[in-house]
Amino acid sequence: MDPTKNNDYTNDNDTSDNDMSDDSSDDNGDGVSYKYIWYSRYINNIADFNCIPQKYISKQLATKAVKKFWGNLKYVPYDLLSKKLCENAFNANFQAIKDIPKKYITPTMCDIVLNRGVRYELLKCLPEKYLTKENIIKCIKNSPYDVCEIPFEHLTIEMFDDAFKRTNSYVYKYLPQKYKTREVRECARKYTDAFCFLDN
Repeated sequence: MDPTKNNDYTNDNDTSDNDMSDDSSDDNGDGVSYKYIWYSRYINNIADFNCIPQKYISKQLATKAVKKFWGNLKYVPYDLLSKKLCENAFNANFQAIKDIPKKYITPTMCDIVLNRGVRYELLKCLPEKYLTKENIIKCIKNSPYDVCEIPFEHLTIEMFDDAFKRTNSYVYKYLPQKYKTREVRECARKYTDAFCFLDN
């Protein structure tokens, strides 16, 4: 039975096979053609790009993968990354910043990240100059639980106070042990009557 005749394997509107002519149709030794995998599986359901061995990923294949789904940027070999490819992924979803090398991160990208509900997991991907008190406060306002991830030396008691106030101090339970100083614990007590978890 020819799987290409199965309805599950119909091509999308892009029928330009020629741009893939240099992508490997080589056999991996097990009878598997990675060009075939691309057309018969990934192109339709955005799956398995991360399973293709990097040696079979060409510039054309990487471009098509990122065009289909921005999250595939993380699986593109470093030497195939380009400014244009990174911009395409970022324009599709700003969370792609997590997989963009700093040399391709622009001030415009940084502004977009900071103004679209920035979380610490994204802030730490930006150039170091953006790791400011003001931006850390933004992270905590967007997600009080970010205090658990932000390095202790960048936190202030006012930041903890804000996180505790908006979670009834429940976030205290998830703080790394070294964050649970006497001052931080006393701050958490202001917003809860459930003292039992504050002693842990």
